Amino acid sequence: MKLKLGIEIIKEIGRENNFKIEGSEYDFVVFKEKAHSESFKIKKDSNGNGDLLVYQWENNDYSKHCIYALRSLNDVVRFSNVLIASTELRGGRNRA
Repeated sequence: MKLKLGIEIIKEIGRENNFKIEGSEYDFVVFKEKAHSESFKIKKDSNGNGDLLVYQWENNDYSKHCIYALRSLNDVVRFSNVLIASTELRGGRNRA
């Protein structure tokens, strides 16, 4: 996968949907509010295979087990759809 392009796509989709982005180039969080399911940690797989691993906020921290392994730009686009959908589907909370 073209790792840098995948990261840029995720960050740009996040910005366009009013997510905050914090962290370094290969280890960052994309979130609305860290205490809700709309919060994801994304980091480069340490095995050197070019995957991006996605973790979700759980029990006051990011889970130790990734929920998605993005192995291709298709996977990046699919995850971007998760970001977009999570903005619209807010689990019964009031919309701003």
